[in-house]
Amino acid sequence: MKALDKLAEQKKEYDSKLDEQKESYERLIAAKDDDISNLKDTVSNLRDQQNVSNEQIKQLTMVTKQAQSLNLADKSPEQIKMLKGDTETKPEQSSSKKEVDNRQISESEKPHKSWWQRIF
Repeated sequence: MKALDKLAEQKKEYDSKLDEQKESYERLIAAKDDDISNLKDTVSNLRDQQNVSNEQIKQLTMVTKQAQSLNLADKSPEQIKMLKGDTETKPEQSSSKKEVDNRQISESEKPHKSWWQRIF
């Protein structure tokens, strides 16, 4: 009977250890569940903030387009033509500048005549 009592005592010890481990795992699982819940809340908050940011970007883009349109509408037709004309005439201006530069170079490349040669 002593062996049976000893086995019953060992079973109680194992059961108590098992209960302690079970409680420990339950606490760990509860803590992890809380962490998961907190992370889900954080993700939800971040998504909401991103949606707000996206909406602000859309509004900013719309306001920028409106400002550009109003700025263009405030200009007189002559200013608009000048703005459009500047882009169209820039190549022409650069070519005429080149001609002036070529004339200046050709005049400066000519040998210098003395005053006696200029008379005759």
